[in-house]
Amino acid sequence: MAISSISHGKVLLLTAAPVEPGDRLEACFLHPAGGIDITLQLEVHWRRDADDGLWYVGCHCDDPVSFEMLGELFLNHVVRDTSPARERGTRYERFH
Repeated sequence: MAISSISHGKVLLLTAAPVEPGDRLEACFLHPAGGIDITLQLEVHWRRDADDGLWYVGCHCDDPVSFEMLGELFLNHVVRDTSPARERGTRYERFH
């Protein structure tokens, strides 16, 4: 499972696991050099075929990530936005 994109209260995952809407997941970020160690509790809201045997999974965070922490995650390259929308340069309509 990989994190494709993250925002204040949402996470987009790319996974081979057969998760379903309503499933509960945990996402951990650890970057000792950057002082980052957070765990997010997530609820799966939707799943979409990624056309290569994988799935895009849209999740909501129980506790939204602060904007400051989001900046740290991107600045320390813990997360990079690799969502299909970013690659196409369009908004990912179901992830809002």
